[in-house]
Amino acid sequence: MSIKIFVVMAPPELPDAGPDPEWQAENMVFVKDGFSLAALVIPVLWLVWQRMWLPLLAYLAYLVAISTIEMSFGLLISGIISFACKVLFALEANSLRRWSLGAKGWRTVGEAVGRNRNEAEFLFFRDLANQPARDGQGNEKTGREAAPAMRPAATRPATPRPDDEPEIFGLFPEAER
Repeated sequence: MSIKIFVVMAPPELPDAGPDPEWQAENMVFVKDGFSLAALVIPVLWLVWQRMWLPLLAYLAYLVAISTIEMSFGLLISGIISFACKVLFALEANSLRRWSLGAKGWRTVGEAVGRNRNEAEFLFFRDLANQPARDGQGNEKTGREAAPAMRPAATRPATPRPDDEPEIFGLFPEAER
């Protein structure tokens, strides 16, 4: 079984600490990264289900363009172009969904990994509940204000390099010898 990556997005009205963990869990959206079979097989219904109205209008314009290409160049050329566009749409559908949510004010609060969505949700919220809360300077909070806070997806602390350490290029850790 393969591992899937999900981008966790929070609605615009969700504060960093959140009103309570149950509200957070019910209102966050886990968007899978990668190919969407439903977007390949039933793209119009998938767009309506996801409430992506602007991409739906663009898809309908694409359908008009494909029918125009079919009348001008024939069924073979339009079929090849249509197949390529459908595969491209299925590959980028979830990225388009993240963009659409971002345009509505949703923000990315993290990433989750699991064999399926349920496992990814469980692991994300388990890790979120177990992490110590931090203030704006990266210090741990204590007492009442220690509710778990949301972290951006890419929060990798930068490790400064000491000035006396030589800069190394390439794959080997040895500096000039």
